[in-house]
Amino acid sequence: MWTTITQKGHQKSPSIAGLSQNVPTQRSSKNLPNYAAPSKPDERLFLRIDKDHEWRLAPSGVREILCEHLICIPSDVTHVTRTPTGFALTIKEEEIRQKLLNDSDRISSQGAKLEPASDLITYRIATVPVALRTSSGSVTVDDTNLVAEIIRVTNVAPNMARIHSKTRSGAPHRSWLAHFSREQAPRPGFRLFDESGVAILYKPCQPIPQCKRCHGFHATLGCSRAPAYENCTSTMHSINEYLAPTKYRNCGGPHRSVSRNCLARSSRSGPVSKDQLKTIRQMGQREYHAKIRAEAAAIRAEAAEIFR
Repeated sequence: MWTTITQKGHQKSPSIAGLSQNVPTQRSSKNLPNYAAPSKPDERLFLRIDKDHEWRLAPSGVREILCEHLICIPSDVTHVTRTPTGFALTIKEEEIRQKLLNDSDRISSQGAKLEPASDLITYRIATVPVALRTSSGSVTVDDTNLVAEIIRVTNVAPNMARIHSKTRSGAPHRSWLAHFSREQAPRPGFRLFDESGVAILYKPCQPIPQCKRCHGFHATLGCSRAPAYENCTSTMHSINEYLAPTKYRNCGGPHRSVSRNCLARSSRSGPVSKDQLKTIRQMGQREYHAKIRAEAAAIRAEAAEIFR
């Protein structure tokens, strides 16, 4: 008997189905997936002014000026934020927001414009041919031809189409930007004239920040380094006492710290690596010393001519 049990092994006893197995398990809130909340429409108002406009002095002054011209109280404008084109205003209520939009003509004489947030989607279409070869000859692609081609391909008319960035003269292709309303925007991925690049969602690149205090590649706000002069990056004298030759802080080359031609400057793809920076600094030091030797030789030659 014991031999038979040993050969068959231990048999598990069948479990009895109880009521607890039929009760659905409740998932805790910790295990639930995190779904992103739907994006809300931008209800801000944008004040468009020039770069040299006198209203750019302070956000608090902008609030007072708007309340004076548009006849409202300061508490109606809850937040004022700087933007590259002026200021973004957060309004307390929808009725007040609509009233400010209706009365925005009152500040047009001051060189300012108040408008709602743009509800447009921008697509970038690369490598669009500059000219098309047809049976009647070569036809230059302009905004009219491009809009007609977009309507033919997507059955949607864009609000505006314009050339993106600068194009080298004589180049066979160039890039375009097409602006669509958010509700009628087509899906990205379409091509124009059967040879252009794929239309992709356009996201403007952020500018590369350079500290105005120490000339390093970071934001100026919060910099704790000593102020450096942009010509020689010295922290020991002021601008009026400048005597040292021009020298770049990051690579040691003979150019100013705000020069965009330096190889050590960060690019859109990111900063340079440590190995690349080491090589760039060696090259910059050689250029710097070569320039110093050339200037010293010129000074000696002038002195020799004087004492002849």
